[in-house]
Amino acid sequence: MSIPASRPDTERAEQPQGIPGLLRRLLGERAEEFVPAELPSGGAGDTFEVEAVGARVELRGTSPVAQASALRWYVGQVCERDVSWDTRGITLPARLPNVRRTRRTTPFRYRYRFNFCTFSYTTAFWGWPEWEREIDWMALHGINLPLAITGQEAVWQAVYRQLGMDDDDIRAFLGGPAYLPFTWMGCTEQWGGPLPQSWIDAHEALGGRIIERERELGMTPVLQAFAGNVPAEIDSGHSRRWFDFRTRMLDPRDPRFRRIGQAFVAEQTRRFGTGHWYAADPFIETTPPTGEPAGLAKLGRAVHESMVGADPEAVWVMQSWPFSYKGGFWTPKRISALLGAVPDDHMFLLDLWAEQRPLWRETSSFHGKPWAWCVLHNFGGRPGMHGKLPRVAADLAELLDDPQRGSLSGIGQTMEATGGDPAVYACLTDLLWRGDVTDLDEWARGYARRRYGRRLPDAEEAWSILLGTVYADREAAGPPASIVISRPGVPDEAEPAEPAYRHSGRPEWDPAHLVEAWRRLVVAATPELAAGPYGRDLVDVAQQVLTLLARVRHGRVVRAYRAGDAAVTRRCADASWA
Repeated sequence: MSIPASRPDTERAEQPQGIPGLLRRLLGERAEEFVPAELPSGGAGDTFEVEAVGARVELRGTSPVAQASALRWYVGQVCERDVSWDTRGITLPARLPNVRRTRRTTPFRYRYRFNFCTFSYTTAFWGWPEWEREIDWMALHGINLPLAITGQEAVWQAVYRQLGMDDDDIRAFLGGPAYLPFTWMGCTEQWGGPLPQSWIDAHEALGGRIIERERELGMTPVLQAFAGNVPAEIDSGHSRRWFDFRTRMLDPRDPRFRRIGQAFVAEQTRRFGTGHWYAADPFIETTPPTGEPAGLAKLGRAVHESMVGADPEAVWVMQSWPFSYKGGFWTPKRISALLGAVPDDHMFLLDLWAEQRPLWRETSSFHGKPWAWCVLHNFGGRPGMHGKLPRVAADLAELLDDPQRGSLSGIGQTMEATGGDPAVYACLTDLLWRGDVTDLDEWARGYARRRYGRRLPDAEEAWSILLGTVYADREAAGPPASIVISRPGVPDEAEPAEPAYRHSGRPEWDPAHLVEAWRRLVVAATPELAAGPYGRDLVDVAQQVLTLLARVRHGRVVRAYRAGDAAVTRRCADASWA
């Protein structure tokens, strides 16, 4: 997929909008061979149909996102071409293949994307070219509910100006560009700042452009709401500690809580409009000022009422992460008190890490609130190949047939960083359209054909092996930790002070099998292939193999060192020795 550089604003009105614009960006002149059309909505989830006869491909859908998904289906399943972050152009066959009318429906009304952290670890310094590419990717992959917080610092500045703060103090409170999402979640303040005014102005414009394009393609951007975190100039508040950072939360019983929240939503609506969905996480990895159920109910009502005071249709989108991260605090009674304080149709829960710890099972399906089953997948942009595809496929199938699923109405991609493991997100997308993945092994082999645009038996076998190794984890939270990027120990220790991330020891699968996948990819490699996604995949697998080899080497060095054998220690540490 090749997306051109950003165009001057004066040219924007001349470009086709919506799905015609997406087709033009992706396919150039061949966009004329594809005809988008509307389908009547017949259920909670979207439906698309594809029919190709002669030189005409009809992309019918119940929404623009469904029509974009129809394009991806045809390009992938019929033309055997992949559409991903690292695909540099779609080369269609000279004559488009015919296909009988094919219909797909998703049971998920909402398909959510992003985590607040993604706007730090991945998108912090993106400009319009990166965002235009990402928004097109989201449409093609069925996303209709993306978190949209780029440019929100302008709203915060405007509201705090209204409260009497000067710009220097506001920009200092906001902190640096890479840490803004952690300010929004009440984890940090004043870190890496002050934020330049030029940044605030430029990103308000960028945020507006992102939201405009998302709406143009039929998405509902999830904006922000006030969650209580305030500068010291406003109030000393309830002190919160997140690692070594200190922040403060305004008491929800304080009348200013609702006034500030209403002013925030009103100012945001003036600048960005609204789709009535707002994200707020008052205590993502901290604890509330009270543990009393009545106090937690007041807190929930305060956050909700500050939204509906400015927008009566407001829906509060909340990440369920605190219920697991601070599980010792969040007893069933406390969770029930918080959620019960908000009307069911005004709240939407994200079961943020459902592929690892499905909280819906521990919370009576979030006590009747609409909710989305989410895959977190990546913490902090950690390098390495990782996934739980067999577990995800099995859990989703079981979930959809479970009478205890409550008001399940969405599915989400809530990774802390994105851009890695494109196969994981391709599979998640295919899983949301029921009937598109019936055999995971065949899916993996087909993915190899689509990704490389040809049939390569060794590459297909390699992907079958990858499905059974790096993408078959059930318990690990991430890929095996690399000793190369672990923190070094003090001089008298042989082990690193702490791994790059914990709970990541020996993989659940046989490393020898991964070596075989690497070998098969090397066998099938050609200079032509190396210039495209094949080269990226070959590097990813090689990096994973070398990570495991480094762990083996390190273990040998440590054992020799502890045995006091200097000669063997030196030999084991010699990079030329295998």
